Amino acid sequence: MPSDTSDAMALADVVETVVKAAIAPLVLRVRAMETAAADLAVATLRERIAVVEAREPVPGPPGPPGVDGLGFDDYAVKYDGERSITFTWTRADGGISVESVIRVPMMLYRGVYVVGKVYDTGDCVTWAGSLWHCNAETTTRPGDGSPAWTLAVKRGRDGK
Repeated sequence: MPSDTSDAMALADVVETVVKAAIAPLVLRVRAMETAAADLAVATLRERIAVVEAREPVPGPPGPPGVDGLGFDDYAVKYDGERSITFTWTRADGGISVESVIRVPMMLYRGVYVVGKVYDTGDCVTWAGSLWHCNAETTTRPGDGSPAWTLAVKRGRDGK
């Protein structure tokens, strides 16, 4: 058993060299087998693709003819004058109809508050000299402490 550190290092180098020399042929064979396996897989895949490409196409079962899609002639846009824009796609033969509505969030002045009228989100009304904004659909009166209304512009003092 070597007692000196340099002797141990020299022994370790000798063992490493012997092991590397012993397994070098095995490493070369494994690398060659990996390359051969990869080449075989590519060749097999190419052969399979060639066989599929050489086959005659097989027609599917007969069925009804397909329906044409929607085009620009089938498209319409309608604005309701307030908050909604409606996009409609309808085929001339009535076979396909698709409709999509977009509501634009914006404020609309509805005049003086009317008792019992339904107000929608974004509506603005005048009540007691102030302007109120509606936060949610409601029939409640502005200024009653309801969360459905927010004071937008407060009434000023009367002039002299």
